[in-house]
Amino acid sequence: MKYQLLLIMGLLWMSSLVFFTAGAQRNNSYKNVEDMLVGYSLGAHLGTQGFGLNAAYATSEVFALRLEGSIAPLGFSKIRSWDNNKYNMDMKGRFYNGSLKVEVKPFRRASNSLLMQKLAVIGGAAYFFKAETDATALLKGDYHYGDIVIPNSDVGKFKANIKWKPWAPYMGVGIRNLYLGSLFKGGYLGLNIDIGSYYMSTPDVQVTADKLLSENTSNEGIIERNMRSYRWLPVVQVGISYGFLIIKT
Repeated sequence: MKYQLLLIMGLLWMSSLVFFTAGAQRNNSYKNVEDMLVGYSLGAHLGTQGFGLNAAYATSEVFALRLEGSIAPLGFSKIRSWDNNKYNMDMKGRFYNGSLKVEVKPFRRASNSLLMQKLAVIGGAAYFFKAETDATALLKGDYHYGDIVIPNSDVGKFKANIKWKPWAPYMGVGIRNLYLGSLFKGGYLGLNIDIGSYYMSTPDVQVTADKLLSENTSNEGIIERNMRSYRWLPVVQVGISYGFLIIKT
C-alpha cells in the first residue's frame, strides 16, 4: 500500500509541474489553441491502473468519446511474522481492461479559467479481461510452537485466489488536452490527467491449502465476507496525447 501511495503522490506532483510548465508555453504558433476543437487524438497513459493506449473523438467542444486499453501487472513479496514464525507472503495481481467513456466539459465558457475549461466529468464502463489477485503464504524455516518443532516440509502452502467479474462502471473527473507544444501544423501535444474509480463486483474467493494447512480451506467463506468491501478500484493517471485540430468557424 505504501508503494501505491508514493506512486500516486509522484504522479500528482509531476502533473502539477507539467501543468504550470505548459501554461508558460502557450505563446507560440498556437496561441489560441483553446479556441479550437480536437477532432481525433491518440495517446498513452500511466498510473494506478498500469499503462495503456487510448483514442478519443470530440464531437463538439463539450462532448467527447474515449476508448482505452490498460494493463496492470501488480505484485509484491515480503516476509511477515506471526507467533514467532516467519512467512513468505507473495501477492500478484492482474488487471487488464478495455473501456469506453463519455466526457463532458460543463465549464467551457470563455469567462472561466483555462483549468475549468479543460475540466471534464467522465462516466463509462470497462470490461476486465482479467481482474484477479493471487495471495500465497509459505512458511520460512520450520514451525515453532513452544518446544514443538514441525519441519517446514510438513506444514504446507496456503493460497487464495480473488477474482472480480468482468464488467465495471466508472466515474471520475479529468483535465483534457493541456497544451504542451506542436509538432507540425494541424496538431498538437496535450496533457491529460484522470482521477476516478471503477466500481467492481463483489469478489469471489477460492482457497487451496495442503498438508497441515489443509483445514484452512474452511475459512474461504470468512475471507470472502471480509473482501466484500474491496470493490473500488481507484484510478489516478497522467497521459500524453496527440490531437488533430479542427478550427472553429
